[in-house]
Amino acid sequence: MVDWKTDTNPDYENLSMAFLEAYALDLKRAFLADGISEKKAEAVVETAVFNLGMLFDQGRIRLSGQPFKPLLAFRDQLGQVDTGQQARKFDLHDYALGMVSSAFDGNDW
Repeated sequence: MVDWKTDTNPDYENLSMAFLEAYALDLKRAFLADGISEKKAEAVVETAVFNLGMLFDQGRIRLSGQPFKPLLAFRDQLGQVDTGQQARKFDLHDYALGMVSSAFDGNDW
């Protein structure tokens, strides 16, 4: 996981993994707050995070008949947008299960 407070120059891949982990943590907290068991919550979160990764990797959405591919981008502290187009050597869904495991290992950030 990228430590947002100490990593002064995270790369796009690490930011993307941190995004997946943050999403997994949000889902985990919501499920646990609703009284769902941790085991059941982890199974559902794995599916949701994997599917989100696949949507960014291979998904297409249509609006008015036009196809669009979702894109994950980040703004730095100066407001500059990094879409990571040069760093697209990985697929988000490949990291999904690892980020869910990280979210459920008890080291919430």
